[in-house]
Amino acid sequence: MVGTYTIWFTATDAAGNVHELTGSFEVQDTTAPIITLNGSGTMTLEVHDTYIEPDAIAWDHYDGDVTSSIVVSGIVNTGIVGTYYVYYNVVDANGNHATEVMRTVHIVTPPKV
Repeated sequence: MVGTYTIWFTATDAAGNVHELTGSFEVQDTTAPIITLNGSGTMTLEVHDTYIEPDAIAWDHYDGDVTSSIVVSGIVNTGIVGTYYVYYNVVDANGNHATEVMRTVHIVTPPKV
């Protein structure tokens, strides 16, 4: 567990002399969580289609599942042809920031029939 711990050592030699030593150490969590996209990192939709956010999952080696803490930002406007970006970020309980993950969404004109 993350925290500061104290340990004590006691040694007795053949003459019965006792020697004691105390030390402390700190356990830190410095590993960032990992974000994994659900579905593809690139999506293509036709103009006026409905964009359904596929979301992502996030796992931290210390906190476990941190998916509910993911912050999603970016707007996809399916009414306007263009390329849009959706960003996913998460921070674990110890302040470690995941590497931001991005999804690219292309809104295209439907092919002429």
